Amino acid sequence: MALKEDILLEKNFCIIDNFLGEDLREKVWKYFQNLDFTFVNNSKWKKVFHPNDGTPLESKTFTYKHENIINNYPTGLSIDILFDELNKHNEFVDLYIGKNWKWYYLKPFIYPINSSLQWHDDGYSLGAFIYYCHNNWKTEWGGELLVSNKIEKYNNDKLKNSEIFFDNNFYSDLINDQKFYYSIPPKKDRAIFIKSKTLHKVNSVSNNAGNNMRCSISGQFYG
Repeated sequence: MALKEDILLEKNFCIIDNFLGEDLREKVWKYFQNLDFTFVNNSKWKKVFHPNDGTPLESKTFTYKHENIINNYPTGLSIDILFDELNKHNEFVDLYIGKNWKWYYLKPFIYPINSSLQWHDDGYSLGAFIYYCHNNWKTEWGGELLVSNKIEKYNNDKLKNSEIFFDNNFYSDLINDQKFYYSIPPKKDRAIFIKSKTLHKVNSVSNNAGNNMRCSISGQFYG
């Protein structure tokens, strides 16, 4: 269980360490390793993942309070451990997501060496959640979550008509106009809430990681 010293609150994101505790994290980690994964761009180009982002993998999507998807909570599987803990943290959900959400999803991802995810803002979601279930992670392995220091104000309809998926200049210009952004290591059993319209990016996993892979369970909230 997270203690006061495990929590960092910023204006557009928060970090909670020891989110599940080691025993529950281990159960989720064992379940994670038995899931089926496919490359994110296996059947078509999912535009948020640029072709230069390497070979991230994804598993199936699990949902909470969504009636039209098969893998809806409660699933009877170990992914429910994360749902249960997430639903206990209403104070952080209210602060960083708001109270108008109706459903959210969780989706496991794997980032091997030389894999990343370009700057993005999660579109029309009300906010995002990230949890790291892997074992110990060394700082020289990369894979940091980079987070903007501000909440952007622009029209998503305008964004859809830009060429961000080819050159990403729109997001890059926004980031370059800032004096700094945050770099958050993917420490095991760490959870992060991110407010809507906050640009973020997964930094490339270094060759130093070898066979170690950055393993996360990410989600988004919708109204």
